Amino acid sequence: MDELLLRELTPAVIGVLVHRGVDFTTAEDAVQEALIQAALTWPDRQPADPKGWLVTVAWRKFLDAHRSEAARRDREHRVEVEPPPGPTETADDVAALLPVRPSVADPGVRGGSHTARRRWLDHPADRPGLPRAGGDNGAADQPGQTHGR
Repeated sequence: MDELLLRELTPAVIGVLVHRGVDFTTAEDAVQEALIQAALTWPDRQPADPKGWLVTVAWRKFLDAHRSEAARRDREHRVEVEPPPGPTETADDVAALLPVRPSVADPGVRGGSHTARRRWLDHPADRPGLPRAGGDNGAADQPGQTHGR
């Protein structure tokens, strides 16, 4: 790696980035990152156009830094406008998502849980005369009958 060449090219590469609209301090930072990359890459093989290589790498380093900064600002903005944690304005709808037996469900609730209740009413085990688990052979399933009372 030719340090003298890098020292000669540094002001020109900064000038190219400034000419492209990058502020001077940011251009210096991007060129510094490109010089670090050159120190890691060039000992094996120096490019045919060292200035072009430095300009390309410095420009990409600038774009990466600019995009990272924009993404950080966007995340910070989203956190600022996000409502604080706490109670919500909506009701707890967990019960509406669970399949509920008609005897357990709140009869005043309509909507999604109403549809679930209708599906349960159509379930074969809810039909009179069919045996249920528990060994009573369906005696309590007949209309008007109770469990041993």
